[in-house]
Amino acid sequence: MALLDGNVFDSASEKGKVVVVNFWATWCAPCRAEMPALDAYYRQHHDEGLAMVAISMDGADGAAKVRDLATQFTFPVAIGTSDRPPGYGRVWRLPMTLVIDRAGILRKDQWYEEDGLDAAALDRVITPLLHATPAMPAKPSDGN
Repeated sequence: MALLDGNVFDSASEKGKVVVVNFWATWCAPCRAEMPALDAYYRQHHDEGLAMVAISMDGADGAAKVRDLATQFTFPVAIGTSDRPPGYGRVWRLPMTLVIDRAGILRKDQWYEEDGLDAAALDRVITPLLHATPAMPAKPSDGN
């Protein structure tokens, strides 16, 4: 997937890292509300093997708004061109966040929290995956 900065993000090439893929849109208030927590978590844990990408579902027509908002964050941002981005299935709600462990196993699918993602939710789900060793994989979360 092409990123706003011209680089390419491919979760398959991030094997060995914990990967967070967040689907959002500029018009989605809950999406925008959780972006600062995602950015803070990314800044804190990036050096521990965390990869993150936020894929805007605004489409090409919303590119200017996406670029403007993306300047506030340090994680990579891309613009989705379909509600079925290759490799991620159908995006049926926003916000939607997927978490993939170091072995490439999807650990959280269509993850959302009633009150939005915050530092505590990110820490509860992602931090154990960051600290898991290949010989002792982290247990999948409880599905929430």
